[in-house]
Amino acid sequence: MKRRAALVGVGGLVVALAIIVAVAVKMNAEVVARGALLEFLGGYEVERVRAFGVEFYVDVSGGRRDTLTAMALTAGAGGAWLAAWLLRHQSPSPERVPIALAVSGAIMGFAALDEALAIHETVGHNLGFLVGLPVIHAPDDLIVVLYGIIGAAAAWRIGAVLRPSRGPAAIVLAAAALLGAAVLLDAAFSVSEDLEEYLELLAGGLLALGLLAVSAEAVLRSFVHESSAS
Repeated sequence: MKRRAALVGVGGLVVALAIIVAVAVKMNAEVVARGALLEFLGGYEVERVRAFGVEFYVDVSGGRRDTLTAMALTAGAGGAWLAAWLLRHQSPSPERVPIALAVSGAIMGFAALDEALAIHETVGHNLGFLVGLPVIHAPDDLIVVLYGIIGAAAAWRIGAVLRPSRGPAAIVLAAAALLGAAVLLDAAFSVSEDLEEYLELLAGGLLALGLLAVSAEAVLRSFVHESSAS
């Protein structure tokens, strides 16, 4: 039981610390220059800022669609963490179910943070040497691919645990396919930013919907089992 509660808390703590660090950097950042400063991004506008004595490039392209995607992902993360918390003391619920929900919530929480603060774009802007790799048009392409590999590995483990929720799982798979398509189109074919962002928004909404449904089913299944047992 203690292990469940600890893992549920760790997901929230990781995201909370990331937010604190991001806010601290933002509050101490001084804009040195703004414009099309990076050759590999063409006319894409970025800022060069100085924080804590270090200069680096940050992404300033976040708009309404990014905010909506972040909100959807946050909703999914919140639902998963709530379900994990509700299940932490439910004896009919196998220990791996709340753990899987907590991990899912942590992943979704980080994805929401990344979308809201343009983390992978900003990191990519400071790794210009990556454009020398094959098929890479912008450094953040490779970072997103790495995200995808980590996410797929986590989904493989989590999916086996939450397999009974077939309908919601199908929604999550559809969202993952859309997200993969957005990454592939951007990395390999350099599609318009608008199309990529619309696909990300749709994928984020479906991910949130699927994870909320999975969480609700897990809680309902556990509580019904407990009621019938008593």
